Amino acid sequence: MRRRRNRTLLLLILLILVLMGAALLLVPRFAAGPAPTPTPTPPSLKPIVIAAQNIPRGAVIMESDVTLRGWPVEVLPEGAFADPKEVIGKVARVDIPRQKPIVPEDLTVQPAEAARRGSEAGLFVPPGKVAFPIPADEAGAVAFNLAPGDRVDVLVTFRLAPTKATAEGEIFPQILDEDLFNRLRALGVEPGAAAEAALVKPEQQGVFVISQLVLQNVEILSIGSFEPPQPPPPPGPTPTPGPAPTPTPMLRQRYITLLVDPQEALILQWLRESGAVVDLALRNPTDNQLVRTDPVTLGWLLQRIGITLPPPGRFGLASDSTPGCPDQFAREPCR
Repeated sequence: MRRRRNRTLLLLILLILVLMGAALLLVPRFAAGPAPTPTPTPPSLKPIVIAAQNIPRGAVIMESDVTLRGWPVEVLPEGAFADPKEVIGKVARVDIPRQKPIVPEDLTVQPAEAARRGSEAGLFVPPGKVAFPIPADEAGAVAFNLAPGDRVDVLVTFRLAPTKATAEGEIFPQILDEDLFNRLRALGVEPGAAAEAALVKPEQQGVFVISQLVLQNVEILSIGSFEPPQPPPPPGPTPTPGPAPTPTPMLRQRYITLLVDPQEALILQWLRESGAVVDLALRNPTDNQLVRTDPVTLGWLLQRIGITLPPPGRFGLASDSTPGCPDQFAREPCR
């Protein structure tokens, strides 16, 4: 009897000890609360030289003009300096705004180069190239879906009319509509007035229309007035998401400036002064392939799409003279 009592007491003591050990293990977990949220890994930064203040064009860069700042390596500007000694004592080739990373294109060792007179745009024209503007409208400028740095092809349409060689050069002859002249004379109109009314002006005569691709893979320098590229914003805290901003409509500029070689500039100048219709076609930024194309005429197009004309086979494409360009494929009234 006594042994059974002692055994029961011993089991009770062991049970109490087990419960106390379990309590000692569980209490710290409940006291510590929920598991901490892992801290996000900060972006990898590399110290680079930036402007500590606005540095005007032509100024000699002093130690107080620059400082080091950590910049995300994923968006590190090409050619950024890591040591301020690399830029101290050099001359600012352009205006360098505060907090802008300094790159080799911003600097020169020749004060005369920075002090020379000239525009900002000239600094962005590569050697061997020239900047040439062409008139732009919505139809000819890819509905204004263009930006500096885009690559485009230049398409041109000529409207050819018959000319006559004279001592003064080629001229567009005026043709007398004899049928109209005779009908006017029959109505009693004086010969001089009838002849003047029956003259067919050059722009009223039949024309030969032909289109062709003349320049390929041409870079756009600017659209409208030139604006130098803006530096990337300095790194900072991630902005709090908010409502989407209202998109700003693209301005319809009158001119687009292209980067071309001198011979190509002469081609564009001749096209502009001759009254040819010039259009731009936007390229994929990775497409540098040059292609060969056939000039397009009415006869070529009819053959390409398989249209056979009825006899005698001499027809022209009559354009709709009704005003209102948005409703017409032929946009001559808008030009």
